[in-house]
Amino acid sequence: AVVQIETDEKLSKTALVLKAKNENLAKEKMSFLSRQVKKKTPVKFKKVDYRGYEINFMSVKGFFKLMLGKLFTYFDRPYYTIIDEYVIFSNEPAVLRQFIDQYLAENTLDRSISYKSFVRQLGEEHSALLYLQLPLLVNTEGGMLDRETLQLLLSRRNVIEDFPQIAFSMYPEG
Repeated sequence: AVVQIETDEKLSKTALVLKAKNENLAKEKMSFLSRQVKKKTPVKFKKVDYRGYEINFMSVKGFFKLMLGKLFTYFDRPYYTIIDEYVIFSNEPAVLRQFIDQYLAENTLDRSISYKSFVRQLGEEHSALLYLQLPLLVNTEGGMLDRETLQLLLSRRNVIEDFPQIAFSMYPEG
């Protein structure tokens, strides 16, 4: 998932979230990746503890662009942490601290009654899902929306009020 979150400064920050089969596998694979990168490059890896979770810094410029293509050029020299079976990457450690804080406060989408009800209607068979909370999306700056799209949404506030949650899903056939 590519996630845009709202910060206290009303600026949006982006994170890349990858799901592993389980937490131990996520830790094992990230450790393996770190060892391989250390062997082949003079890259430095740093880590700090935050509320019982490690926040790691991979000083590998262009790693995501190389591995995942130009769509992921935003993640230039990522920090990452592991929460349960999720590996969360961001260019800013503050974003990871916010993820950890919200997780510990049990303030996540999977605990939101409105989100669970909304997603239940979509089913779980989709290959791809784009989920948007329009009120949050238009209240942040510097995110995934360009200024023109943001202005279009703001000029149509009734859409935002009538459709606070929107999803687009793709389903496999055959």
